[in-house]
Amino acid sequence: LHTELRFSYTSYPNMLGFAFRATHWHGKLRETPEARPFWCPCYALPYAAMWADDLIWLPSLLAGETMRGDFVMVGEQLARHSLQARSQQQMRRLAQMDAAALQQWLDGSEAPYGNW
Repeated sequence: LHTELRFSYTSYPNMLGFAFRATHWHGKLRETPEARPFWCPCYALPYAAMWADDLIWLPSLLAGETMRGDFVMVGEQLARHSLQARSQQQMRRLAQMDAAALQQWLDGSEAPYGNW
């Protein structure tokens, strides 16, 4: 686990996401309602066609950093953000967060682990 992404929206439910970094992969890319995935070199990522927050956290992830990103969205516009470095130990602890605590945060409450 490399990145924890927390999104607070004014007009949608909160969202919690995780990003992983892999050096090997096999299988078939699958299209989703949100994305049509494709392979490209890291230096050619189409940031202009991506969500605004991707430009903030994705370069750090690709550099191998572990982090937590907090993003406040007004509608679909990024209003403010913070990006904080995390240790692998902190990320392992997050990965062990139980479903009830995760649901509590998604419902709008702070996660029981606070800011660590």
